[in-house]
Amino acid sequence: MEIPPRRHSRLTMYIYNSTKRLNRPAMLAAALFFVGCFNVEKVDVTQTSRPRLLIDDFEDGDLWPSTSLFKAWDCYSFIPEQPPPTCDLTAGFDSTFAYSLKFELQSPPVASPDGVGAGASLVPLAGTVDLSTYATIRFSVKMDPASPGPPPGIIVAVNFGCNSAGHPPGSVRGGFMVEYPFNPAADWQSFAIALADFQQPSWQTVRMFDKSECAKLVDVLNFNVKSPLGVGQSVAGILTFDDVWLE
Repeated sequence: MEIPPRRHSRLTMYIYNSTKRLNRPAMLAAALFFVGCFNVEKVDVTQTSRPRLLIDDFEDGDLWPSTSLFKAWDCYSFIPEQPPPTCDLTAGFDSTFAYSLKFELQSPPVASPDGVGAGASLVPLAGTVDLSTYATIRFSVKMDPASPGPPPGIIVAVNFGCNSAGHPPGSVRGGFMVEYPFNPAADWQSFAIALADFQQPSWQTVRMFDKSECAKLVDVLNFNVKSPLGVGQSVAGILTFDDVWLE
């Protein structure tokens, strides 16, 4: 079980209450003495235990994630002809390092069906990974607009790709995925998003039979930005994220 080693103050009371132990002999004696007079309520102390997986907190100072399930972080442009964004480690959220995606997007001469965008991704070391035992993805993020700043309609999202979920790979353009859009601000914010709230994009006309199957066959994790730029428009900025983990 992996837990982010930093900024865990929100878990402090939970950990204290879950691990605190009374004197066992004294507790047993008290229980035997009072059992004839009181109803004893049985409490399952494991019911709040949930698996946790630290994907990356970037504190090791390299681009390899904290978990061994994935290869190193990489970044990309939606349009191969455009240069990829610049990705590197920068100052983190009350920590030494985070991961930043510096993007400068230009509208193409001919509209692209994929839109204009860029992202950072993790792919498994081999095949797919099953993340279905987890219920929530957590991360901290901020976005600094550059000049020209983001136009109306810019979309920032986290998504899980699952190209082989329910249909043969290649059944839809870009591969099957589920995603969740969110709105980062110029200051750090922390998000906790239930995997059940991720949705298959509406532009994928071939629908998965069961979107929950995607978490069992993850072949990529993406953080991306995209924008419906018109001809002659551009958009630039820096998307920075930190402390990515599942529980």
